[in-house]
Amino acid sequence: MESVRSRFVRRSRSLRVLLGLAILAATVAVYQPVRDHSFVDLDDYAGILFNPDLRVDSPAQAVIVAFTKPLISMWAPLTLLSWQLDHALYGDAPAGYLLANVAQHAAAAWLCFLALARMTGATLPSAFVAAVFAVHPLHVESVAWASERKDTLSGLFFMLTLWSYARYVERPSRARFVAVHVALALGLLAKPMLVTLPAVLLLLDFWPLRRLDLRAVREKSVMFALAAADAYVTYYVQGAHGAFDYGGGVPFSLRAANAIDATCAYLGQTIWPTGLAVFYPHALGSLGHRRLALELGLLAALTLAAWLVRRRQPWWLVGWLWYLGTLVPVLGFVQVGMQGRADRYTYLPLIGLALALAFGACHVVRTRAARVALAAGATAALAALALAASAQVDVWRDSFTLYQRAIQVSPQASFPYLRLGMVYAMQGDFGEALPRFRRSVELDPASAKEILRQLDSMASGHAEQGRPAEAVGTASFAISFAEETHETETAAAIRARLPELRGVR
Repeated sequence: MESVRSRFVRRSRSLRVLLGLAILAATVAVYQPVRDHSFVDLDDYAGILFNPDLRVDSPAQAVIVAFTKPLISMWAPLTLLSWQLDHALYGDAPAGYLLANVAQHAAAAWLCFLALARMTGATLPSAFVAAVFAVHPLHVESVAWASERKDTLSGLFFMLTLWSYARYVERPSRARFVAVHVALALGLLAKPMLVTLPAVLLLLDFWPLRRLDLRAVREKSVMFALAAADAYVTYYVQGAHGAFDYGGGVPFSLRAANAIDATCAYLGQTIWPTGLAVFYPHALGSLGHRRLALELGLLAALTLAAWLVRRRQPWWLVGWLWYLGTLVPVLGFVQVGMQGRADRYTYLPLIGLALALAFGACHVVRTRAARVALAAGATAALAALALAASAQVDVWRDSFTLYQRAIQVSPQASFPYLRLGMVYAMQGDFGEALPRFRRSVELDPASAKEILRQLDSMASGHAEQGRPAEAVGTASFAISFAEETHETETAAAIRARLPELRGVR
C-alpha cells in the first residue's frame, strides 16, 4: 500500500512537471512571433549579417576565431561560436538566430524554476519567480534582439550553475563541484555579466541553503578568480576597441548619479513596465540634487529594511542584494556606449526582486482563502506581464518600429533619429532620411560628423559590392548634407572620391 509520504512526493513531482511545462509554453507563446522578424540596425548587421568571423571552414578554425577575435568590442567566444553554428545552419535567415534565443531563454526559465525549487523546497513561489523571468517585458530586448544572444546564452549557463550548485550542496562530491565551475566558466565565455555569480551563490548560502560560513567562502575562491580573469580580459578588449570612447568624456560624478537614477528606474519598470524602448539617453547633468537625494534615500531605506528583517525574513535581503549586486557591472561606473540604461541589463538582476516578492508574499498569507487570493493575483499579474511582453516583442519586428518607438519614448534624444535616418538611407530613401538627420543634428550638432562618417562608409560599401550607381547616390547625398551642416572639409573629401566610387581609376 502506498504511503502518505510517497503520494505526497509523487504529487509534488507531478506539480513541478506541470508548472515547468507551463513556463515553457508561456515563453514560447510570448516569443513565437520572432520567427517573422528581421535583423535590426543595431549590431545585427555588423555582428551577424556582415561579420566575416561567422564564415568559417572547419570546427578548428571556428574555435580559433572565436577565442582570438572580439565580438562587437567584447570578448565572448562562446557566443561567437553559437553564431557560427547558426550561420552554418540558417545562413542569413534571422528566424533561426531568434528562435535559438527563444529556446535558450525558455530553457533558462525552466532551469531557474528547478534550481530554486530544489534549494528552497517551495514549488509555487519558485515557479512564480521563473515565470516572471520568462515573460517580463524588460527581458524582451534580450530575447527578440538577435545580437543579445550573449544574454540568453549566459543566462542559460547562469541557471545551470545554480542548478548544479543545488545538486552539489545536497550531496557534495568532486564531480558535482567541478560541474559548478564548468557551468560558470561557460557562462563567462558567453558574457562577462556573470562575474557576479559567485557572490550570488554566497547569498544563496545565506538563504535558503543556510550554509554561509568561512568554508563556503573559501570554496568560491576559484570562481572569484575566474570572474576576475574574465573581467580583466573584457576590460582590455573593450578598451582596445574603443568601447570607452564616449564614457571617457563623462565625469565619474555624473556616471554615479546616472547609476543611482538607473537603479531606481529599473525598480519602477520591474513593477510597472511602461515606456520601454531600445535607447534611453544618458542623464549627464540633467538630474537635480533633490531627485538624486530622494532616489538615494529610497535605495538606502530599502537596504536598511531588508537588513533589519534578515533573520526572520531573509529572502528580502537576499533578493535585494541579488538585484543591486548583479546590476553593478552594467550601471555605467565604467561607461560603455552612450546609453544611460538598457532593458537588457535587468536580465539577471530582476530575478532577485521577483524572489523577494514571491517569498515575502507567501510568508504573509496564513489562511486558505488568502492563499487562493494570492494565487489568483499572481496568475493575473503574470498574464498582464505576458500581454505587455507580447506588445514589446512586436516593437522589435524591424528597425523602423524599433526606432520609431525609441523616438516616441525619448523625443529629445538625438541617437534614435540618427539611426532611423540611417535605416531609410540604407534603403535609398534619402527623402525620408533627411528630416531625421536634420532633427538629430538639431538635438546634437556633433551628430553631423557621425552621420557623414556612416554615409561615407555606406557609399564605400556599395562601391566594393559593385554597385557604383548606389555608391554615387549615397555620396552625393552625403556631400549635400555636409554642405548643409557646414562640414565643408568632409564635403570636399567625399567629392574627391566620386571618380573612385564610379569605378574610374
